[in-house]
Amino acid sequence: MSQAIYHQDLTTLIKYEKILPNHLSLLKEIAACYSNIGMYKLAVNYHKKVAKVAPNDIENVLLMALAYYHNNQFSKALKHFLVTDKHQCLNNIHLAFAGYCYQDTNNYKAALTYHLRAFKALPTDVWNLGHIGYCLQWLEDFDQAMEYYKIAEKLNPNEDVVLMNIGWINLVKGNLKEADTYIKKAHQLAPYDAHTLMNLGHICMIKQQPDKAHHYYKESILGFSNKEEFVQLMREDLPYLTQYRLDEEAIEKVNSQMIKHYEQNN
Repeated sequence: MSQAIYHQDLTTLIKYEKILPNHLSLLKEIAACYSNIGMYKLAVNYHKKVAKVAPNDIENVLLMALAYYHNNQFSKALKHFLVTDKHQCLNNIHLAFAGYCYQDTNNYKAALTYHLRAFKALPTDVWNLGHIGYCLQWLEDFDQAMEYYKIAEKLNPNEDVVLMNIGWINLVKGNLKEADTYIKKAHQLAPYDAHTLMNLGHICMIKQQPDKAHHYYKESILGFSNKEEFVQLMREDLPYLTQYRLDEEAIEKVNSQMIKHYEQNN
């Protein structure tokens, strides 16, 4: 159904709502129409109206969780996912979404639990596999993270984030050649990804190619939402780069140069 038709339906349904303000099916239908056209904030408002009429409607709680999730309100989404989980109403997609909401709060252990439940329900979901790897990566279980990334790669060899993270783990483990190969593959698939560009900069620094490194770092910092995010990630990467004789002084020098580049271009 086209968005135009949903808009037509909404116009009619909202007229009926004025006559029947507490009609449960009507409120649910309006919420569904708003979700279908991507107006999740308004969808949430109608799910709240449904909740007032039918506070024990678990389906509505789940739909509200999804609306919050798609509106990037992850803490509120998680609260509602957890309510529905008590009623065993979450499928593999919902479990994966709940895991992502935990990631947003930096609770990677809890996130991993939900992503693994989603994996058990559907082991071929590449998006979820990538997030299992990501959580394990944050928990510094690099070997197990690699196992899940490799499953994802086998299912979809062109998933750039998975390839980039395989490259990063190889970099962490001292396998520079493998890291170079995978990160370059990721760059071919997503040439403007800020994280991949940063990792290419690292590899060039390790290879003592400072001009190339600065080229990638300059592109990278402009891809982040702010310069502070770039600086923070560079500092977080430092402990894994010291094995290649890159020290804090080298990283802070890059940060200083890239901040100037960012400010000149914004």
